[in-house]
Amino acid sequence: MDLYLKEQGFFLTGNLKEPSELISRVKTQLNLTGEHQIVIALFPFLSVHDNAGQAGRIAPFARANYYREIIKRIKKAIHSSPAPLSQLPKSRYRLFCNSQLPEKAMAVEAGLGFQGKNSLLITKERGSSCLIGGVILPSGIDLISPEPASPLKGCGSCRSCIEACPTGAVSEEGFDREKCIQSWTTDSRPVPDEIKSRWGNRIYGCTACQDICPWNRKIPEGLAISKGQLPGEIPLEFFLTAEEEEIRDYFRGTTMGMSWLKPAFLKRNAILCAVSAGRRDLLPLIEALSNSSGSRTLEECRQWALKILR
Repeated sequence: MDLYLKEQGFFLTGNLKEPSELISRVKTQLNLTGEHQIVIALFPFLSVHDNAGQAGRIAPFARANYYREIIKRIKKAIHSSPAPLSQLPKSRYRLFCNSQLPEKAMAVEAGLGFQGKNSLLITKERGSSCLIGGVILPSGIDLISPEPASPLKGCGSCRSCIEACPTGAVSEEGFDREKCIQSWTTDSRPVPDEIKSRWGNRIYGCTACQDICPWNRKIPEGLAISKGQLPGEIPLEFFLTAEEEEIRDYFRGTTMGMSWLKPAFLKRNAILCAVSAGRRDLLPLIEALSNSSGSRTLEECRQWALKILR
């Protein structure tokens, strides 16, 4: 299957077979019975280093619907493979990408890379500029085993991501999700003041730790896809004046059109961008902001912003 995944644009693949503690965890999580094996595949997204300035920035990994594309391409690889894999009923395998499964840990166990101090999977070939997908298959299907990847030494004494993280989410003690802006861009809770004050121009996603990582220097260009394309920056005025249904329609079919990423969160993020940029010209729009869903986190942020900007 490795060859067919490579034909679909995946640059690195690996296998996990039982006995494996990770496979046992996945089976418990998904309530699977019987023996299984897991194929992990890494897809290179188009990494862009830029700065949106006065507009709201969309992180590179979200500027196209890579998650949906990855699932589509893994399906193609399965159907292109020799029997019995290509003839396997859909009920006999599980596809995953951006799931609740321990995807990064599975990729590490498959020998594809290591988890850096910023918690991200880092590979020799493309650093952390890749997304993880895979398929859970029943045992007994012969797979073409890829060549084992060269072991990596890890981050060593490098502190680049620690020093670059605006909120201290990355430290020598480990990664703290409660301090990560990337995590807060989709969180329904009111954003803590110490996170608000360091928000920057981020509408969705934070890549500060990736932008500075030595493993991400001089990497090959990733793949651009047409599915669900988004611009790198979107004017803050759009989020501050659009109704929630308008925002939902705009992002439908994109990575940011997922049900868990509420329009109210994006409005809140735009307010935080406005405060970070000192955009007092947007004060009237924030005052008149529509909150049709009654979001508590949006209203709390709006009141905070009005005090700051006034």
